[in-house]
Amino acid sequence: MASVIPLGLLLALQASDPDSSHWSVQLGTMFSVRTLGSEDPRIGKVFSIAYGRPEPRLRLGKYQPELVFEATILPSSSRGYVDIAPDRTTSMGVLAIARYRFTPWKGARTFLDLGWGIQYSTQATSDQPSQWNSTPSLGLGTEVDWGPKDGYVLARWFHSSNAGTKGNNPGWNQIWVVCGVKL
Repeated sequence: MASVIPLGLLLALQASDPDSSHWSVQLGTMFSVRTLGSEDPRIGKVFSIAYGRPEPRLRLGKYQPELVFEATILPSSSRGYVDIAPDRTTSMGVLAIARYRFTPWKGARTFLDLGWGIQYSTQATSDQPSQWNSTPSLGLGTEVDWGPKDGYVLARWFHSSNAGTKGNNPGWNQIWVVCGVKL
């Protein structure tokens, strides 16, 4: 797994425009949402580093996207539920995200994230019988000025499951709330 994260970041560096590309770091929290079959009440933290650059091939009408590659570490725990035992796990993964900026009102700097990735967890859990999982995501954020650095606040729905390849597989359905700073 250790080789997957650097590989994802190296792929992000290809064909980048140094004038419009950027690195950022994100810190935040996550919690489970008991929907779509997910029963494991997890809470945890979000640590990630991301690299973004313009990507004209993902254009959606008038919206010019940014392609963001994100490497993430998610330590989480569950206090258990009914017949589910408490546990702790750390998940590590990479996401490829199409970030579309839009302005719903004057002065707003808002964006929509559509992403997909892969994740490895240090142990299987009741809702995630496989340690390797697919991770579709959907996020909504806003950019903010934090002094000398630009930043953003992002809320993301994050699903992690093995797509039915092993066990019962309800997967994890999580909400992330993160703050990011561009470096």
